[in-house]
Order: sequence, then C-alpha cells, then structure tokens
Amino acid sequence: MKLKTMILSVLFICGASAVIFAYDLETVLPDLSEEEYEDLRAGEILEASTLDGEINHYAPKGSMAYYRTIAVEGREDGFTINSISLIPYPESFAQMDLEERQLEIFNTMRSISTQEGITYISYRRGNEPRTLIRDSWYLETPGSRSKLPDPVVDELPRRAESYVYQRDTSFGGNVYKHRYTISEREIYLDIDNVETMRILSIIPVVRPGNLTITMASHQTDEGLLVYALANIAEREPRVSFLGIEVYLPGAFSRRITSLQEWFVDQLLN
Repeated sequence: MKLKTMILSVLFICGASAVIFAYDLETVLPDLSEEEYEDLRAGEILEASTLDGEINHYAPKGSMAYYRTIAVEGREDGFTINSISLIPYPESFAQMDLEERQLEIFNTMRSISTQEGITYISYRRGNEPRTLIRDSWYLETPGSRSKLPDPVVDELPRRAESYVYQRDTSFGGNVYKHRYTISEREIYLDIDNVETMRILSIIPVVRPGNLTITMASHQTDEGLLVYALANIAEREPRVSFLGIEVYLPGAFSRRITSLQEWFVDQLLN
C-alpha cells in the first residue's frame, strides 16, 4: 500500500510539474480570447489603447512589462498604446539554452544602427511606406553627437544603460535614454526622451521625460513574445497647428509596430 501511495505521489508531482512549467500562450497571456490566441499563432500583431479601455491583457502576466503597463494605463493625463506579437525561434536557437538565447536576443535588440531606413505606413500619403528613422546611433553622453558602434557583449548583464541619438521623419533629431533589465526569460527595455520632441522640428508635443517607449521580449515554449508600449503623459491625443493635424496615438502605434517588425527581421535574418 505504501509503495502504491508513493508511486501515485510521484506521478502526481510529475504531472503538477508539467503544468507548472508549461509556458505556452495560455499560461503567459491568460486573458486573451480564442480568436486572439489564433491570431497570435498566425503571426498577427495585436494592438490596444487606453483610449478604448484597459490594455494589460496584452502584457505577459507577472513580467516587468506587465507591471509597467499596470502602472501607466490608469493615468488620466495622457494615453498609452501597446502591442504584442509571437515570432518563431530561429533555427540557430534550437541548440541553445535559455541564457544563450537571451544573450543573442539582447545583442540583437541593441543593434540600433540597423534601424536606419526602417519604414512605416503613412496614412497621409495614401497608405504608402515612408521612411521612419533616418539616423540612429549610440552616444557617449546625452550632449554628444559622435557615433559609437553598436555594443556587443559575450556575457549577459542584468542591467545596462546607454544614450541613443535618432532622427526620424516625424519628430526630427532627439536623444533617448535606454535602460535594460534582464531576467531569465524577459529582456525589458525602457526608452525615455531626453529632449523635447517636436513635430516638423517646430511644434513641441512631448516634453523631456513625458514619453516612455517600452520594448520587451519574453521566451515561451511556442516562440518569442515581442511586446511594445508607448506612454505619452500630459498630452491630448490630437495636435493641430496651422491646418496640420496629427493624431498622436496613431503616430506612436505605427512607430512601435515598425520597431517590432525591425526586431523580428533582425532576429530571423
């Protein structure tokens, strides 16, 4: 009887462990609909905005990205948009363990010079692709403009911080602070604007520190979840000036979608 009880206990523990360590979409994103799971697995990007309600169901539960989303989605002085996508692991990941994959993902996320030339779909130009980022490089200090090469590391850090200069077609040239935090499965990046962002280099729309763009990767059993979020504080969604009207949620949605697509291309190619 004791032997039978021990065997049943072992089987129960093994079964429970399989459930505990299962890391599929339903575990990581438990609040999605069946249709949303199907869309993710089919390669679709899911998007949400606080202008329509809560958005935290698109952030991996319990992750740093999730708690960041919870913190910003309740603010009443601005708006937040987010998106989530699932990409298959490259063939090169098959023989890697979690940490080796994290190192490869981290170095890929930091290859920001390859963002030069990425495009977005411009509604004002008839839904045609338009260049989003023209210049993109690392800086030694936030006040410098000299180019530094993309950093590459052989050992995975737990935290990293750097400054980046980017010139894009919507907001001109700006300096951003990048802050990485790395856990076993997640690589979490916060990007803050150091300078005032202006439309047409004239109209101030986002003061220093009022924009945070978050990008995060999350390893699952089914592939890599890529999460993006943009929070804009102290700003109404629409900006009008001399007959020009810009809908900021749409502008930043296209921006984070372009960044997700860039990251996927870099990782898979």
